[in-house]
Amino acid sequence: PLSTAKIACGAQVPERYLMQIMKALKDAGLLEATRGVRGGYKLAKPIGWITLQDVCDAVDGRHIPETLAIQSLSATSQRLIVDVLADIADDERRRLGGFALDALQSSN
Repeated sequence: PLSTAKIACGAQVPERYLMQIMKALKDAGLLEATRGVRGGYKLAKPIGWITLQDVCDAVDGRHIPETLAIQSLSATSQRLIVDVLADIADDERRRLGGFALDALQSSN
């Protein structure tokens, strides 16, 4: 397991901020936490089983296009825009869901 202090130092992010992210990843079942002197965080499942979409969902939540309220557009036009945004969101989820974290590891 790696401590948040060590991860924060390597990632050059404030430890308090990182702790919030780590908690979200733990709550989503992507990380396991161990307490104590040798404690820290480690992946809860193999790295090849975790996708970028899993991480995005854990940290940012799932984004759903909202109904628009643009007075200058007709209701039909507003629905068309929402449908296009929904298609874009579906494509994003598909692409990120097909990209496992093991692809980010260096080949050293």
